[in-house]
Amino acid sequence: MENGGIKQLGKEDQAAANELFDQLRQYGIFVVRNGEVESWLSNLGVKSKKAAWTVEMLERLGDDPSNAAYVKPAADDVWDFTREVVRWVKDPGRKGTD
Repeated sequence: MENGGIKQLGKEDQAAANELFDQLRQYGIFVVRNGEVESWLSNLGVKSKKAAWTVEMLERLGDDPSNAAYVKPAADDVWDFTREVVRWVKDPGRKGTD
């Protein structure tokens, strides 16, 4: 679902979708709830789509932490998503590994 993901749904349907996505996450299946990865880090102004978005976003993030334009991880957006994946990978009791 593009352009807002589950936020386009009614309140009850959002709750049901979040419950399903929470269950999937337990098994290592991570859903981008806001619809598409291109919606991440929108404050950086990257407007391309698909593969071009990825290349442009990586260039925008930078590769030199000493550069003032380098984008540091924050406590929201894509950073929360990646932290969820890392938590699942590090959890020795995770589901979906047998």
